[in-house]
Amino acid sequence: MEGTSLKPSDATTGGVLNDADVTFKEVRAVLWDYAGKLPEATPALAVTMISTDGREVTQYYSAGDKKNFVPSKDGKRFIPVGTARSLSDSCNAIQFIRSIVDTKQFPEEKIEDDVTVFEGMVAHVIQVSQPKRAGLSQAEGKTLLVVSKIIRLPWEKKTVAKAVPKPQAKSEPQSWEPKAFETVLAIVSERGGSVSKQDLPTLVFRKLMKDPDRNSIFNLVSKDDWLASGPWEFDGATITTGD
Repeated sequence: MEGTSLKPSDATTGGVLNDADVTFKEVRAVLWDYAGKLPEATPALAVTMISTDGREVTQYYSAGDKKNFVPSKDGKRFIPVGTARSLSDSCNAIQFIRSIVDTKQFPEEKIEDDVTVFEGMVAHVIQVSQPKRAGLSQAEGKTLLVVSKIIRLPWEKKTVAKAVPKPQAKSEPQSWEPKAFETVLAIVSERGGSVSKQDLPTLVFRKLMKDPDRNSIFNLVSKDDWLASGPWEFDGATITTGD
C-alpha cells in the first residue's frame, strides 16, 4: 500500500541536542507514548542522531492521530487508515522536515513517502521555540529540534578534510593567523588546559573585543581543520594542552 506523502508542500493545514552537528543514523515511523506521559501511543517520526562528541539521541516528532495514520511494519512509512492522505502542516514531523527543505539544499522532489530518505545525512541542528498550536500535547515541550544547515546530503560521499600545515610567521599570508594561535593558547591556559570547541569562538570574540582582526580570528577558530593543525590536542570536540 502506498505510504503517506512527507512533502511539506503536500501537508494539510490544520535528547537533548542544540547547536550541534549530527549524523542521521536512523529515521523511522513509529508509535510512541512520550515515555508513558500519554495514555496511548500516537504516530511519531523517530530520528536517531549521532553528535560529533559521540552521543546518540533519538528525537521524536509528533505525526498526528493514529485514527488517521499508523506506521508500516518496516517503519519506513506512515500508512493512512482514515480519510486524511497527508500529514498536517502543524505537526512536529512536518515542521522538522520543512526545516530540511528550507535549507534549499535538500530537493523536495526527493521526498516522497519513505522516511529513511534522510538516513546518512549530516546536518547542523538547533532548538527553536514551538509556536502555540491548538491541540498540541504538553508532553512535547516548548522547543523543537530542527535542521539549520546541511553539511552532507545522504547520497553524497564522505570527504576527508586535508590537514592545513602549521603556519610559519615569515611566510604566512594572513598576518593575523599567528595571533589566532596565541589567542587560543592563552584561552586554553586560562581555562585550566581545556576548552570545548563550542565555547571557543565566544571566548575568542570576548577576548579580542577591540582587536581589528577579531572577526577573521573568530571565523578561523570555528574550523576543524585549522584546530587540528594547532600546537595542542584536538579530538573534534575539545582543545587541550599539557598545562
